[in-house]
Amino acid sequence: MVATLSAKTGTAEEKKRRREEKKAEAARREHLARRRKDHKDIALEADRLLSAMPYGEITAEEAFATAWRIKKGAEPGLSAQVYADHQRRVALGAAFELGEHVRPELVRAGCSPASTTPSPDARHGASRPSVRASRSLLSAVL
Repeated sequence: MVATLSAKTGTAEEKKRRREEKKAEAARREHLARRRKDHKDIALEADRLLSAMPYGEITAEEAFATAWRIKKGAEPGLSAQVYADHQRRVALGAAFELGEHVRPELVRAGCSPASTTPSPDARHGASRPSVRASRSLLSAVL
């Protein structure tokens, strides 16, 4: 009788595995419901993509990721604004890093060491540093 009962219900490991699978499935359903609620426009676009493609050609997850790229212009979970903010921070950090290595007289002249190239007038004896590179860096940062 014990062998029959254990064969019907499974081992302790199987019970644990089934319990974990049920828990994961519940979490997945909750995630999908929250995603559809929070990102209604993207979910609608994903539904349109799924209905436009032949059945089984793409998964719901692939459709949502594609819809996100269409609507947000970025990878899922990000937006074009996040990318723009990141690029601005990188440029600002580069400007500060550059500032650590700039000689004071060049700062007063408005240029960095990398941009001190002779001007076209250098062949006539007048040599002045080029300011174009530093101005473009500063305008990119600000």
